[in-house]
Amino acid sequence: MSRVYSRGDDGVLIDRPARITAVSLMGGTADSSVILYDHPSSATGTKLITLKAKSGESHSISFPHPLQTKSGVYANISGTSSEIYLFEE
Repeated sequence: MSRVYSRGDDGVLIDRPARITAVSLMGGTADSSVILYDHPSSATGTKLITLKAKSGESHSISFPHPLQTKSGVYANISGTSSEIYLFEE
């Protein structure tokens, strides 16, 4: 299993097909949210999941059967100093 990390910036997390096993969002100094898209370079395409976390708290989701993406994972992140961790097979 590998881990992908991003801190507060929108962008590409994975630029190829992937099997996602878990996602964690750590709220920063403000309430945070992340929308993950099945797309290798922008916030378009199929919306995979949305997570929200209050300031200083976290929210995680695990997939017993990995979430398969067709082309990659793009993260649209909001909230000051939020962190996202994405785990893949």
